Amino acid sequence: MIGQKISHYEILEKLGSGGMGSVYKAKDLKLDRFVAIKFLNKELLTNKESHQRFINEAKTVSSLDHPNIAVVHEIDEFEDSIFICMGFYEGETLQDIISQGPLPLADVYSLAIQIAKGLAEAHKAGVVHRDVKPANIMVTKSGQVKILDFGLSKAINLTELTRQDTILGTAAYMSPEQIQGKPLHHLTDIFSFGIMLYEMTTGERPFSGAYGAAVSYSIMHEEPPPLNEVRPEAPNELEKVITRALTKDEKERYQSANEIAEALKAIRDGTSVDIPPPKKRMTFPFRIRPLVIGGILFLALATVLAFIFSRSEESRTGISITVMPLEISGDGDIGDWKWLGDAVTELINTNLAQHSAFTIVSQQQRDQIIQKLAIPNSRLGMSEMTRFGQQAKADNLLSVTLQKTGDALTLKAQLAETKKGTVTAEFVPIKGNLNKLHELVDRLSEQIREQLEFDKSANTPSRGVASLTTSSLDAFRYFTEGKDAALDRRYEEGRVKLKRAINLDSTFIQPYYYLAWQYQAIGENVTAKEVLKKGKPFVVNLPEYERLKYLLMEASVDRRWKDYVTYLEHMLQINPSNASLHYLYGRTQFTNWRRVDEGIGAMEKALQLDSTKSLVYKYLGFAYLAKGQSKKAIEMSSKFALANPADYNPQTLMAEFQVHLGEYGEALATCERILLMQPDLQDAIRNQSKAFLAQGKISYAVKSAERYLELAKTCFFRAIAHELLSKIYFFAGEYEKAMKHVDLALESDSREEAFWLNGRILLQLGKRDAAAQVLQELKQILTAEDGLNYMWFWYHLQGKLAQIDQNYDKAIESFQKALNLAPLERDLYLTSLGDAFLQAGQPTRAIDYYKKALSFNPNNGVTTFQLALAYEGLPDETKALDSYRRVLEIWSNADQGIEKVKIAKQKLAAFSNKPNN
Repeated sequence: MIGQKISHYEILEKLGSGGMGSVYKAKDLKLDRFVAIKFLNKELLTNKESHQRFINEAKTVSSLDHPNIAVVHEIDEFEDSIFICMGFYEGETLQDIISQGPLPLADVYSLAIQIAKGLAEAHKAGVVHRDVKPANIMVTKSGQVKILDFGLSKAINLTELTRQDTILGTAAYMSPEQIQGKPLHHLTDIFSFGIMLYEMTTGERPFSGAYGAAVSYSIMHEEPPPLNEVRPEAPNELEKVITRALTKDEKERYQSANEIAEALKAIRDGTSVDIPPPKKRMTFPFRIRPLVIGGILFLALATVLAFIFSRSEESRTGISITVMPLEISGDGDIGDWKWLGDAVTELINTNLAQHSAFTIVSQQQRDQIIQKLAIPNSRLGMSEMTRFGQQAKADNLLSVTLQKTGDALTLKAQLAETKKGTVTAEFVPIKGNLNKLHELVDRLSEQIREQLEFDKSANTPSRGVASLTTSSLDAFRYFTEGKDAALDRRYEEGRVKLKRAINLDSTFIQPYYYLAWQYQAIGENVTAKEVLKKGKPFVVNLPEYERLKYLLMEASVDRRWKDYVTYLEHMLQINPSNASLHYLYGRTQFTNWRRVDEGIGAMEKALQLDSTKSLVYKYLGFAYLAKGQSKKAIEMSSKFALANPADYNPQTLMAEFQVHLGEYGEALATCERILLMQPDLQDAIRNQSKAFLAQGKISYAVKSAERYLELAKTCFFRAIAHELLSKIYFFAGEYEKAMKHVDLALESDSREEAFWLNGRILLQLGKRDAAAQVLQELKQILTAEDGLNYMWFWYHLQGKLAQIDQNYDKAIESFQKALNLAPLERDLYLTSLGDAFLQAGQPTRAIDYYKKALSFNPNNGVTTFQLALAYEGLPDETKALDSYRRVLEIWSNADQGIEKVKIAKQKLAAFSNKPNN
């Protein structure tokens, strides 16, 4: 593009590129001046609506006239792209300046006051920036601030923008209300400005995190490190300004940018200013490490099969305890010894868990409760202890500090009773060497048992924790680090470290368990089986409950669901008040045996025992959806979100339910919010593609599905991507393309859904016998499964074959059997029943089933079209035409060429051309 002439501009050089587009320096040949021209990425303006929205928003921005707002000279189009001509300013962005370290306080005041003035001017004109961040602040060589891209983020596809800018760019400066998807006004800019002001002063962002959900959690729930700790020479008044700007409650925040400008002027000039004091920061005696938030939803089995033994208040008979995160101090870089704190916690839990009298709250459950309660990442006080104890059903909290001096260790611990919020015991410090860590833990565990009056005579003798785990400290270190990586979905790191632990001690059973879990989580069941087989000889070393856990995992990987339920029942006999076991039992009854009511009952029992079990909300929602109770399904996803407000996974579930229920616009909005926080989250991208497909936007659906395929790292996920593409092309009537992708899906992973799709495509291509062969192959696969999961695919394909053979009674019977198994896509199976009745010459019965399908999903275009055909068959022309109009309404923004849309238009045109119409 360099040297090219566009309109009356000559492109001279490229200045940079980002999420919105690429910026070039150009010469205005008419007015003989340098300008900056930004070409918008084509992906951001995906249709006429977004195109016009952008033009309107840009016109509003161009009307702003203030020395601290970059002037917009012109908005125009070139070929199929839009460009903005802006003033050209020589200088550097605030992002570049901050990257060199914190700014001198004089520069902080000078730049911040100018930014505040520019924001105030825009807000007075009713324009909200919505994307205030250092990359959008230009500082000229003379020190003048120019705010760039004002208000333009409102007009574009933020999902695409965020994929390119990433969470640590745009979304790291979001306000709490932006994260929650609330309507935005000027106060969101003030919060973002507060983040930027803190960063200018300290060189660090106030809300940290390695990935989207962690940053979002920090913004929602944590307070920044005190300014005077990070920048001691900063005046207290400046901290008060920043604290008020960063108040999460909008009513308590500065109400105008002018207020901030005046306060900063007063601080700079040394004059008095009335600044409300910041809210007091809470300090507590127990340290809590940063939470690992991302991937909680994905960790279904891990949350449950870790050391979790929570009991209800009514039925608890043992001693409930949770070990809080350790505080480590000592010589050298303590950060390198984080694993040691995790190891001590793991070893204490393991030692105590061998006795059935103890109920142990796992580290995973503990951190989820801390997240739910929004306990800040600082110290846990007595009131927080009580709240935590109520949620965790834990009567006792153990706080441990670890002092390391060379190889010498000192363990100090205190025990607190959560109901009273009082410390009940200060244990005698335990000293020893690093290579004797297991012995130190055993000694501390003995003190704990004595303090809690543990009745040894009623239990088996205590075994040393080394015999329950490993005597190799290196092996245990690799295990704890590998386990954390696996649970955090850092699978490559997890595999490497867990394998190292096994190499160092091949009898150490726990690494086998988590290595197998990780392989199962990514769909590599064959490898998971091999790992479990290698570790199984050492299961005899485990206490009974832990042994059952291992066997439960093995049955899950083998898909031996009858054995799986048997193990669960044995575990429930040992620990009848374990919420997680009731959840797993209910989920298995629903998922594998389609006993929906029994599954719902067991999962509701799990919530009664422990309302913090967030995964229960997910599968309860699925069960209600399968039962056709859409309101309860949405209620479950809402409760899931309330329990995990900064986690994207509940929102992903909400989007999935919205797609099932035909709320496609809402689903797309939900996905957009998710992808702002986590641009590469595959579940959100898949739901986005499904919503586009249901709206008839084939090109968008394909693009999202291809993005999902691009991100797929394993055969399992590649199969899902190809299945999705196959469905899209099947809907579009491009059956050869659909076949190509379903073949690729089957090559990647022989999933039941891919066989079902394969058979349906073959029927559309007129290959009835080949489809019948696929039906037999699918039956063999499902028969090998120990359960009823996915049997609806077989019955549905059998019904489609019967329709081809004009055996409508058999088709109706097959579709009804499929529906009886409570598939989640309820409207699809109800519609298939309607189709069979329509082809059998029973339009009235067909209409009944179409209406049932539309009561579940009122925006199903295919069902609505079939309903129109059924009304024609009565005949009832008025209702038929109403249904055809509804088809066009549902697919109003669909791509050109959808056959059903063409037919609906033809029917309506034919009616309007009739005499007397």
